[in-house]
Formats: sequence, structure tokens, C-alpha cells
Amino acid sequence: MTKSVLPSFLFVLICLLPWLAAAQPKARTLTPGNKQFTYRNYQLPGPRIELGLMGGAVYPFTDVAPGEPDTQPTITDFRFKSVDLNTGLFFRYRFNDLYAVKGTASYLKLKGDDFWADTDTVRDRGRSFTNELYELAVIGEFYLPKKKGNEVKNSWFDVILFAGVAGVYHDPQVLGPIIDRYDLEQQNDPYAYKNIVLAFPTGIMLQYNYLNKWTVGIDMNFRWTFTDYLDGFDRPTRQRPDYYFTTNLTFSYVLTYAPRKSNTALSRQLFKPKRSNAGNQGFM
Repeated sequence: MTKSVLPSFLFVLICLLPWLAAAQPKARTLTPGNKQFTYRNYQLPGPRIELGLMGGAVYPFTDVAPGEPDTQPTITDFRFKSVDLNTGLFFRYRFNDLYAVKGTASYLKLKGDDFWADTDTVRDRGRSFTNELYELAVIGEFYLPKKKGNEVKNSWFDVILFAGVAGVYHDPQVLGPIIDRYDLEQQNDPYAYKNIVLAFPTGIMLQYNYLNKWTVGIDMNFRWTFTDYLDGFDRPTRQRPDYYFTTNLTFSYVLTYAPRKSNTALSRQLFKPKRSNAGNQGFM
């Protein structure tokens, strides 16, 4: 009885093998047109390289057009006429889902005029300036993870914190009468300021990815400096160095990326359970 059943069972099993193989889930592959596999969540482990364009507005915080004489403007002394344009290129290497480094080359134009101030004393001073800045920067980026429990969940959006260092070439053009003896000495001193200075960009960025290959973002960025000559002069009662603020729209194209291995879940454990050595200890 047993000997007659076994060959029949084997025959049925052999016939079912092709069907069982076809019923197994197929390995999913990453394609740029597949919206399910997003830039952030499917291809997370691999590095990516991006090239992009950026452009927006720049606003200077210098000694020109303050709220009161011999002070420096603050955010509350905002003058819309001081807003100008900036543009640039960038290269991004994203190591993984959390960290990236970005190199940028930017052109920015700063301007200011005492005539835009609110007080007659400042307007009568009559000082104005323009300054074209050429900036090269290296910036580190941190992508805030989106977690639910111990897992990183799918998202088309990224929130990015960044900071870095930049080298800036500038050559301010100053117009207006001499203010006082101190200003006369500064304007006649060929070594009053250096044309190449350091800036330290810090800020936040929101970014959206489309079809794994295109990203669009908006950032807000303060560039802090150690110089007080972005406007071409300083005052003896200065309170802080000059700096400038930018906000940009960014567009980039993902040149290369390393896809995730097939049959991997679209959410990844961020913190794995700790392994215990209990029960594995040897006896003396």
C-alpha cells in the first residue's frame, strides 16, 4: 500500500513544482518611473550624487540704513529695497538617508542706502554701497528622520538642517560724503579690509522628490562673518560683524543612486533590539 502511494505522491509533487515556483513573490526592482519606490525610502542604503541650480533673494545686515545713527540694522529694520538676487550651482553627495555633503558656487549682490532709513539723521548721512560676492562653500547636511516607533516611514518630503564654511571674494563700492575723521582714515587705508573673507552658512531646508530623479527645495540661510566691511566701511561703535541672509529655490537632478536589495521592506528598523547573551555563558 505504502509502496504504491509514494510514486503517485512524487508524481503529483513534480507536476506542482513549476506552479509553486511561479507562485513565489518576484524580486522587486527600482525603476525611476515607479512612484512606490521613493528617493528617500526605497533606495536608502546607497549613496546618491546630485547636480543642481539655486536662485533666490539676499538681504544684507550692515551699517547702512540703521534705525538710529551709529547703530547696526536688525531684523526689525528690514528694508525691502535692500533685497537683491543671488544664484548658484551645487553638487551634493548623499552618503545615506541621514547625511550628505554639498559644494556650492554662488553669486550674490548686496546693496544698501541710508536714504531708505526712517530717521532724518541717518538719511542726511548719505552713505550707500553695492557689493558683488563670489562664494565657494562646503556644507554638511543632516536629514531629519521620520519615525513611527522604531521604523523610518515612507515620505516624499525631507527636512534638512545644514551648516558649513565658505570662502567669499568681495569688493564693495562705497558712495557718499565722508562721515567724520574716523571714516576718513578708514577710506584712505588700503589695508582696512581684506577682499577674501570667511562666512559660515547655517540654515534649514525643505525638499520634495519627484520620481526618484528630480528634487525641488526651499531653504533659509544665514551667512555669518567676522568682517564689518561688507558695506565698505565700519563705525567705531559697531556692535557686531556684517552678515547676510538668503532664501533660495533649488532644483537638482539625481545622477546616480544605488538601489536597495530586492525583497526588502519599504520601512527600515532604525534601532534593532539588543541581543542578550543569557543562556550562552559557559560553566566553570
